[in-house]
Amino acid sequence: CTLSLGWTHGEGTPLGYTPHMAQEIVAVTNTLKQHVTLAASAMHLYATPTSTRNELLRHFSQQDETTRGRRTLTLWGPAPFLVRRWFRRLPRDTTYVDVAAASWKAEFAAWYIALWRLLGYHDVRLL
Repeated sequence: CTLSLGWTHGEGTPLGYTPHMAQEIVAVTNTLKQHVTLAASAMHLYATPTSTRNELLRHFSQQDETTRGRRTLTLWGPAPFLVRRWFRRLPRDTTYVDVAAASWKAEFAAWYIALWRLLGYHDVRLL
């Protein structure tokens, strides 16, 4: 049995997950003994501030003796080119992907985020 946790997204939802969201889901999953997957929007996870995204990736993608086989990451939703290129570098044994083509707006947003990160702004959020 796998417990799939994540967040809902609707019209007007800011891109990316906040540090508070990440801290809460990490705290909840630390108390669980069964298999848990973080069902994350590929675009939202890509747009998450770098330090917060890395915290989520460490928690759900990197396994240690106590979590081996109990945590995975499932990416879903529209995924622009840059997002696909990014998630191809994630561990294949703990990452599952169910994505679709992205709209031109999502493609633009991904390039916009990448440009600001290239300039050294790693906590860019689009509202």
